[in-house]
Amino acid sequence: MADRTFTEGEHYALVDDAVKRETAAAATRVTELEAQTTELKNANDVLVAEKAAETQRADQAAQALVDFKDQIEQEKAREARRAERVAQVAEAAPLLEITEDRSDRIVAMTDEVFDSYLSDLREVAAKAKTKVIDPDNDGDDDSKDAKDAKDGKKKPFQKASEGTIPRESAAFASGEQTDNQGAGTVMGLMGASRALRSA
Repeated sequence: MADRTFTEGEHYALVDDAVKRETAAAATRVTELEAQTTELKNANDVLVAEKAAETQRADQAAQALVDFKDQIEQEKAREARRAERVAQVAEAAPLLEITEDRSDRIVAMTDEVFDSYLSDLREVAAKAKTKVIDPDNDGDDDSKDAKDAKDGKKKPFQKASEGTIPRESAAFASGEQTDNQGAGTVMGLMGASRALRSA
Protein backbone atom coordinates (compact mmCIF):
# COMPACT_ATOMS: atom_id res chain seq x y z
CA MET A 1 0.00 0.00 0.00
CA ALA A 2 1.45 3.24 -1.09
CA ASP A 3 1.87 5.98 1.47
CA ARG A 4 -0.81 8.55 1.24
CA THR A 5 0.18 12.10 1.26
CA PHE A 6 -2.09 14.47 3.17
CA THR A 7 -2.57 17.95 2.25
CA GLU A 8 -1.92 20.62 4.79
CA GLY A 9 -5.63 21.11 5.38
CA GLU A 10 -6.21 17.44 5.92
CA HIS A 11 -3.27 17.26 8.24
CA TYR A 12 -4.65 20.08 10.39
CA ALA A 13 -8.06 18.45 10.35
CA LEU A 14 -6.63 15.15 11.55
CA VAL A 15 -4.64 16.84 14.30
CA ASP A 16 -7.65 18.90 15.35
CA ASP A 17 -9.79 15.79 15.52
CA ALA A 18 -7.21 13.98 17.58
CA VAL A 19 -6.96 16.93 19.95
CA LYS A 20 -10.69 17.05 20.37
CA ARG A 21 -10.84 13.35 21.12
CA GLU A 22 -8.06 13.56 23.66
CA THR A 23 -9.55 16.68 25.19
CA ALA A 24 -12.93 15.04 25.55
CA ALA A 25 -11.37 11.97 27.08
CA ALA A 26 -9.32 14.12 29.47
CA ALA A 27 -12.41 16.13 30.41
CA THR A 28 -14.31 12.93 31.14
CA ARG A 29 -11.41 11.69 33.28
CA VAL A 30 -11.29 14.99 35.14
CA THR A 31 -15.01 14.75 35.85
CA GLU A 32 -14.58 11.23 37.12
CA LEU A 33 -11.66 12.25 39.31
CA GLU A 34 -13.55 15.24 40.68
CA ALA A 35 -16.48 12.98 41.58
CA GLN A 36 -14.14 10.56 43.32
CA THR A 37 -12.52 13.45 45.15
CA THR A 38 -15.91 14.65 46.33
CA GLU A 39 -16.82 11.18 47.51
CA LEU A 40 -13.54 10.87 49.37
CA LYS A 41 -13.99 14.26 50.99
CA ASN A 42 -17.51 13.33 52.07
CA ALA A 43 -16.27 10.06 53.50
CA ASN A 44 -13.52 11.94 55.30
CA ASP A 45 -16.10 14.30 56.78
CA VAL A 46 -18.03 11.31 58.10
CA LEU A 47 -14.89 9.89 59.64
CA VAL A 48 -14.00 13.24 61.21
CA ALA A 49 -17.51 13.58 62.62
CA GLU A 50 -17.41 10.02 63.94
CA LYS A 51 -14.04 10.64 65.54
CA ALA A 52 -15.34 13.83 67.16
CA ALA A 53 -18.37 11.95 68.48
CA GLU A 54 -16.17 9.19 69.90
CA THR A 55 -13.87 11.74 71.47
CA GLN A 56 -16.84 13.51 73.02
CA ARG A 57 -18.22 10.23 74.40
CA ALA A 58 -14.79 9.38 75.82
CA ASP A 59 -14.51 12.82 77.44
CA GLN A 60 -18.01 12.52 78.88
CA ALA A 61 -17.24 9.06 80.24
CA ALA A 62 -14.03 10.33 81.83
CA GLN A 63 -15.84 13.32 83.34
CA ALA A 64 -18.64 11.07 84.60
CA LEU A 65 -16.04 8.91 86.33
CA VAL A 66 -14.42 11.96 87.92
CA ASP A 67 -17.83 13.25 89.05
CA PHE A 68 -18.71 9.84 90.49
CA LYS A 69 -15.45 9.68 92.44
CA ASP A 70 -16.01 13.23 93.71
CA GLN A 71 -19.54 12.31 94.75
CA ILE A 72 -18.27 9.27 96.65
CA GLU A 73 -15.64 11.36 98.41
CA GLN A 74 -18.18 14.06 99.26
CA GLU A 75 -20.58 11.45 100.62
CA LYS A 76 -17.82 9.94 102.75
CA ALA A 77 -16.91 13.38 104.08
CA ARG A 78 -20.59 14.15 104.71
CA GLU A 79 -21.13 10.93 106.68
CA ALA A 80 -17.95 11.52 108.66
CA ARG A 81 -19.15 15.05 109.46
CA ARG A 82 -22.58 13.66 110.38
CA ALA A 83 -21.07 11.14 112.82
CA GLU A 84 -18.82 13.77 114.38
CA ARG A 85 -21.56 16.36 114.76
CA VAL A 86 -24.17 13.89 116.06
CA ALA A 87 -21.66 12.75 118.70
CA GLN A 88 -21.05 16.37 119.73
CA VAL A 89 -24.79 17.06 119.97
CA ALA A 90 -25.39 13.85 121.95
CA GLU A 91 -22.68 14.90 124.40
CA ALA A 92 -24.00 18.46 124.71
CA ALA A 93 -27.68 17.47 125.00
CA PRO A 94 -28.05 13.78 126.00
CA LEU A 95 -31.85 14.04 126.23
CA LEU A 96 -32.24 15.38 122.69
CA GLU A 97 -33.43 12.64 120.34
CA ILE A 98 -31.37 12.52 117.14
CA THR A 99 -34.00 11.83 114.49
CA GLU A 100 -33.20 11.41 110.81
CA ASP A 101 -34.59 14.86 110.02
CA ARG A 102 -32.59 16.45 112.84
CA SER A 103 -29.47 14.59 111.72
CA ASP A 104 -29.92 15.87 108.15
CA ARG A 105 -30.32 19.44 109.39
CA ILE A 106 -27.28 19.15 111.62
CA VAL A 107 -25.02 17.86 108.85
CA ALA A 108 -26.30 20.51 106.42
CA MET A 109 -25.36 23.40 108.75
CA THR A 110 -22.38 25.57 108.02
CA ASP A 111 -19.58 25.43 110.59
CA GLU A 112 -20.59 28.84 111.96
CA VAL A 113 -24.26 27.90 112.36
CA PHE A 114 -23.40 24.53 113.92
CA ASP A 115 -21.03 26.11 116.45
CA SER A 116 -23.79 28.51 117.51
CA TYR A 117 -26.32 25.66 117.67
CA LEU A 118 -23.98 23.55 119.81
CA SER A 119 -23.27 26.48 122.11
CA ASP A 120 -27.00 27.01 122.71
CA LEU A 121 -27.49 23.32 123.54
CA ARG A 122 -24.58 23.36 126.00
CA GLU A 123 -25.94 26.48 127.67
CA VAL A 124 -29.35 24.84 128.16
CA ALA A 125 -27.75 21.66 129.50
CA ALA A 126 -25.61 23.68 131.92
CA LYS A 127 -28.67 25.49 133.28
CA ALA A 128 -30.48 22.18 133.76
CA LYS A 129 -27.56 20.75 135.75
CA THR A 130 -27.27 23.75 138.11
CA LYS A 131 -31.01 24.01 138.86
CA VAL A 132 -32.00 22.21 142.12
CA ILE A 133 -35.58 20.99 142.71
CA ASP A 134 -37.24 22.33 145.92
CA PRO A 135 -37.58 19.12 147.99
CA ASP A 136 -39.34 20.68 151.01
CA ASN A 137 -41.80 22.53 148.77
CA ASP A 138 -41.30 25.73 150.77
CA GLY A 139 -41.01 27.90 147.70
CA ASP A 140 -37.42 28.77 148.45
CA ASP A 141 -34.63 28.49 145.96
CA ASP A 142 -32.85 25.47 147.45
CA SER A 143 -29.91 26.00 145.15
CA LYS A 144 -29.47 29.35 146.93
CA ASP A 145 -29.99 27.65 150.32
CA ALA A 146 -27.30 25.13 149.45
CA LYS A 147 -24.96 27.92 148.43
CA ASP A 148 -25.70 29.85 151.66
CA ALA A 149 -25.04 26.72 153.73
CA LYS A 150 -21.77 26.21 151.92
CA ASP A 151 -20.82 29.83 152.61
CA GLY A 152 -21.69 29.42 156.32
CA LYS A 153 -24.91 31.41 156.19
CA LYS A 154 -27.97 30.24 158.12
CA LYS A 155 -31.45 30.30 156.72
CA PRO A 156 -33.58 32.84 158.64
CA PHE A 157 -36.47 31.54 160.75
CA GLN A 158 -39.90 31.65 159.21
CA LYS A 159 -42.54 33.92 160.61
CA ALA A 160 -45.68 32.49 162.19
CA SER A 161 -47.69 33.82 159.29
CA GLU A 162 -45.78 31.51 156.93
CA GLY A 163 -47.64 28.49 158.28
CA THR A 164 -45.38 27.39 161.20
CA ILE A 165 -46.30 27.38 164.89
CA PRO A 166 -43.96 29.08 167.43
CA ARG A 167 -42.30 26.80 169.91
CA GLU A 168 -44.41 28.02 172.83
CA SER A 169 -47.69 27.79 170.94
CA ALA A 170 -46.84 24.33 169.70
CA ALA A 171 -46.20 23.17 173.27
CA PHE A 172 -49.56 24.42 174.56
CA ALA A 173 -51.44 23.24 171.50
CA SER A 174 -50.20 19.70 171.92
CA GLY A 175 -50.57 19.67 175.75
CA GLU A 176 -46.81 19.30 176.14
CA GLN A 177 -44.36 21.66 177.81
CA THR A 178 -40.89 22.52 176.84
CA ASP A 179 -38.07 21.88 179.25
CA ASN A 180 -37.89 25.58 180.32
CA GLN A 181 -41.60 25.82 180.85
CA GLY A 182 -41.64 22.65 182.98
CA ALA A 183 -38.85 24.01 185.16
CA GLY A 184 -40.76 27.25 185.69
CA THR A 185 -43.89 25.40 186.79
CA VAL A 186 -41.98 23.25 189.32
CA MET A 187 -40.30 26.33 190.77
CA GLY A 188 -43.68 28.00 191.12
CA LEU A 189 -45.18 25.03 192.97
CA MET A 190 -42.25 24.87 195.33
CA GLY A 191 -42.54 28.58 196.11
CA ALA A 192 -46.27 28.25 196.79
CA SER A 193 -45.64 25.25 199.09
CA ARG A 194 -43.11 27.20 201.17
CA ALA A 195 -45.51 30.14 201.47
CA LEU A 196 -48.25 27.86 202.84
CA ARG A 197 -45.92 26.30 205.41
CA SER A 198 -44.75 29.68 206.67
CA ALA A 199 -48.30 31.05 206.94
